[in-house]
Amino acid sequence: MEAKINAKTTKLFDLSGTQAVILLAFNELDVNDPFITFEKLQEVTELEAPELKKQLISLSMLEHKLLLLQDEKASVQVVKPAAEETPLVMAKAKSFKKTISKEDKFSVNRNFRSKMRRIQINSI
Repeated sequence: MEAKINAKTTKLFDLSGTQAVILLAFNELDVNDPFITFEKLQEVTELEAPELKKQLISLSMLEHKLLLLQDEKASVQVVKPAAEETPLVMAKAKSFKKTISKEDKFSVNRNFRSKMRRIQINSI
């Protein structure tokens, strides 16, 4: 499947038919609301919840993150330096989810980067 990630980037993805169906669901999204819910994806793809969750994990949580999982819990925190003379650093808190719930929302990762033109997306 050839996909245009953004205005400058086009990649060739080697993925399953089920993963392709999920990605194609994002073509119909409104520019003002780039997110699609798990429930909407389930409705559009007609996949059972366990299968959809497995495929979404493959697309959003493994090596090549084509989809972004909207996480309301991510926040900015102050990281205290070890030495007194170094200034405080602002960093985004890492909130890595290992599961997908029916309330989760997904969007296309428009900042996807890879040096490879052809990319293999593994299934779990």
